[in-house]
Amino acid sequence: MLVHDLQPILAYTTDEVMRYLPASMRDGQTYAALLDWYQAPMSTDEYEAQLPAYAAMVEARAAFTKAYEDAQATGVVTEKTSQAARAELTVPAEAYALLSGEDACNLAEPFVCSEVCVHAGKEYACTVLPALGEKCPRCWNWRVPGEDGLCERCHDAIESIEE
Repeated sequence: MLVHDLQPILAYTTDEVMRYLPASMRDGQTYAALLDWYQAPMSTDEYEAQLPAYAAMVEARAAFTKAYEDAQATGVVTEKTSQAARAELTVPAEAYALLSGEDACNLAEPFVCSEVCVHAGKEYACTVLPALGEKCPRCWNWRVPGEDGLCERCHDAIESIEE
């Protein structure tokens, strides 16, 4: 996919890379511009349907970033990583519906923190507090560790690899 995506920018370099790709990945082509095996992960309609939720997440992330910087400046959060923080996030009702629905993402991932609790309100606001639990040695997020010392998410990831 990188060769295909970089081809318009680095035409000659991607053609050189093509010489070193395994034959099964070259799709019978010599030039990267002729590759056709890349497929977009979603259609334009699917993508456009998710834009309002993405815009709400970006606004919420901006509120978190400001609150995190304030929490560090005032000493509320002493760790040098946002993963050692949790957020109490208030968002407008429309954004709440988008960010807390069944298909919503876990906001702790794009915020790069340990936990985000979302509440409906009138405007975007965020309070940052120290994270609860202990630091997971695998993902560095602060969560309640299991018997193996890993958070539930990391335990499940390791378990799926072992299967």
